[in-house]
Amino acid sequence: AGSTAILIPPSIAFVIFTVLVPQVSVPALFAAGLIPGVLAGLSLLVPAIFFARRYGWGSTDESERKNLLAVLKDASWGIAAPVIILGGLRTGAFTPTEAAAVAVFYGLFVGTVVYRTLDARKLYRVLVDSAEISAVVMLIIACAGIFAHAGSTLGAFDAMAKAMLGVTQEEHLMLAMIMLLLFLAVLALVLIN
Repeated sequence: AGSTAILIPPSIAFVIFTVLVPQVSVPALFAAGLIPGVLAGLSLLVPAIFFARRYGWGSTDESERKNLLAVLKDASWGIAAPVIILGGLRTGAFTPTEAAAVAVFYGLFVGTVVYRTLDARKLYRVLVDSAEISAVVMLIIACAGIFAHAGSTLGAFDAMAKAMLGVTQEEHLMLAMIMLLLFLAVLALVLIN
């Protein structure tokens, strides 16, 4: 389900993208991510249900199934998070940066007060994990910035663009060449490691 995490609000990737590209609206990105996120979720859900029914997976489970309304009531605090975030952004109640803070404190409140699953030890572990993830993301962004600065300063990107434009002017072939170039770059990195 990792494919839906980047699309369904609150998506950290969307927030970081809007920080790097100031003209982009966070509410618009969040709204744009909902439909693809739902489609990605359905593309995971439909085959899982199909194969579970076809091969009888989970049919030997003797535990009693809960009522749908009871499950929705239990999950209402989690379901409310995107509604609060998107609603606050759309109404102008808070900015994208404030939306991230609201999401953090809402999750902290729900985890400690409502569900009571976060004690001091688990909260410390969550903070350490989030600091590690943030450090990795910031390192990637810093390295990408260095690469972009070096490539533009040395003129490597201009030379590559001129060479590719010398081959063809057709958009689809250009896109195919760029994809092939990226594939070869990733393949080289995989082979090196």
